[in-house]
Amino acid sequence: MLFRECFPNVITPDVARNLSDLVGYLDFSDHIIQEIVQYVVQIVPAGTEPPSYVRVSDTNEGTPWHDDYGTASHMSWCEYSASILLTPPSEFTGGGFYFEDKPDDPVFHYCDLMIWSNADRRNRHCVARSRGNRVVLLMFFQGVTDG
Repeated sequence: MLFRECFPNVITPDVARNLSDLVGYLDFSDHIIQEIVQYVVQIVPAGTEPPSYVRVSDTNEGTPWHDDYGTASHMSWCEYSASILLTPPSEFTGGGFYFEDKPDDPVFHYCDLMIWSNADRRNRHCVARSRGNRVVLLMFFQGVTDG
C-alpha cells in the first residue's frame, strides 16, 4: 500500500536548530523528539522498539535511488520512514529529496514531517549531493501488528 504524506510545520525553526546540533543517533524516548515520534505513531502503525532507530544526519554525500529496506534487505523490518529537514534550504545547495516516481520534483521539507511506507516500490527515493549545511532528522520504524 502506498503511503506518502508531508505534514507542514510539525516543528519550529528553533526546535530544528536545536536538533541540528545533535548529529548522531538518538533514542526514541529523547524528550526533544517525543512530540515528533508521537505524531508519527498516531498516523501510521509504526513501532519504536529495536531495530527501529532515529538519527540526525549531516552528510553531504547524497544517496542513490533506494528503498529503506536497505542494501540486500538488511533493514527488511523497516515498514515506515520519516524525516524532517532541520536546516533551511538557504544554508545549502543541491540536497533535494526525490521520490522515484517524481524525479523532477525535489522536496525540501524544512520543519515539515515527511512519512512514507516502504512496502511500495513507488516510494523508492534518493537525495542529491549537497554543499553547505544540510542536516536532516531520519527515523526508521518497524511495523506493529495487532494482537
